[in-house]
Amino acid sequence: FKQVNDFAVAWVVQRSLGGHAIPLDAPTVRVLQRLGVLDEVDPDDLESLRGGIEHVIPKARGAEFTELLSALAQDACTDKDPACAKCPLLSECPTGTATASKKPDKD
Repeated sequence: FKQVNDFAVAWVVQRSLGGHAIPLDAPTVRVLQRLGVLDEVDPDDLESLRGGIEHVIPKARGAEFTELLSALAQDACTDKDPACAKCPLLSECPTGTATASKKPDKD
């Protein structure tokens, strides 16, 4: 199926077939890049990125990882104007730390 993308295949493998696959879409990749987990991303090679992440995330925690990363991307690590100050991973995030240090202190 030419209409099916890598994210959809990985999601079905993880959720429906019980396999070990971490679905990666633009928001998840954005969060992983900001956290310093991923460097340069080739959108045509998400399969190799997924393979690298699958080596460090246990199969039993794959769905939970996917849900938490997706929630983080939606709630705090948004594309425009991320809410780094309210991010639970701020202390671990080089992008968030840099962003927080640039914002002026409010009196």
